Amino acid sequence: MSRKFYNIQTTNARNVFNGNGVTTVFTTDFAFIAAASLKVTLVSAAGVETPQVLNTNYTVSGGLNNQGNPDVGSVTMLVAPPIGSRLVVERVESYVQPSTFQRFGGIPIKVVELCLDRLTLLAQQLLELSGRALHYPASESLITSGVLPDNANRAGKYLFFNASTGAPEAAAGTADATPHNALMVALHIAADAAAARATLGAGDVQSTRTITAGAGLTGGGDLTADRTIAADFANQTEAEAGASTTKIMSPARVANAIAQKPFTASYDSGEQTITGGALLTLSHGLGAKPKIMAAWLRCKTAELGYLVDEEVYIGGMQTDIDQAAASRGFSLYLPNATDIKVRYGSSGVLVPSGGTGAMSSITVGNWRLIVRAYK
Repeated sequence: MSRKFYNIQTTNARNVFNGNGVTTVFTTDFAFIAAASLKVTLVSAAGVETPQVLNTNYTVSGGLNNQGNPDVGSVTMLVAPPIGSRLVVERVESYVQPSTFQRFGGIPIKVVELCLDRLTLLAQQLLELSGRALHYPASESLITSGVLPDNANRAGKYLFFNASTGAPEAAAGTADATPHNALMVALHIAADAAAARATLGAGDVQSTRTITAGAGLTGGGDLTADRTIAADFANQTEAEAGASTTKIMSPARVANAIAQKPFTASYDSGEQTITGGALLTLSHGLGAKPKIMAAWLRCKTAELGYLVDEEVYIGGMQTDIDQAAASRGFSLYLPNATDIKVRYGSSGVLVPSGGTGAMSSITVGNWRLIVRAYK
């Protein structure tokens, strides 16, 4: 009974699989002989190739089948290739003839079949490699040589094709602008990225441009590097002085300045005698008209429900709502930048009673007037 062996119908010698972070088993669609016949490369999403090691990064099943013929198989990765990566599985059978035949012995058909299979696999490998190489068109006349110059003669040069023969050569660069327009030539010969940007007229990134910090700002400079513009905040002393016109006040600094120094100067008149109908002139010494001024009455002898040294705020002006006795009250006013004047009503001054709240005339000898002002 004759024994039938398989032939090889597939022509592929390489598979590329996309990683998904889950799949670990990748089945080839090409035949191979042994695990060592495969080359496995993991290509990252960035294009970096990392050779994988058999039994360290992956294992192989398949290859020669139970008839001794090359067959398809699978590569099992110990770690699933991540999303965005690629796994390249190639057949790289050794270019040798490992079989030996006896001179006068029989020829085992199984060994002959495997030798022919190996030749077919090697031919497919060469086909796969040549398919990714540069070729001359079949219609082109035979070129004398397609060999590149040696390393010493091609290092630092460009691949160039002879103008007459079309043969590959190594050539130095040329400033000939014929293949390009003037702009492209200028970009090619630009010394660096900054020069190229300047050539393109990218004004917003030209290093000759500058950013200047205006009032209340710091930083800036030319665009040869990253620049920062920052607010120039006033410190506490500057905030309280209030002299700078180039500093910025933050909300926190404003609050601190107000809390520390709401006014730059103040005046207290001390106790002043109250005389009905009199005009009192007080020199405040603030150097300018005050922003705020007000009067207090200080009790010197207990009266109208108030105790000694208690102060009653009476503001800056008072009039009697009782038209029958409209001469009671007082007023504060500023005749100039140096004085505060007080005019008393001829019939005295009113305060609300500390006991009943009713407006009542004070006994002027029992009270003193105090004027306070702030600038």
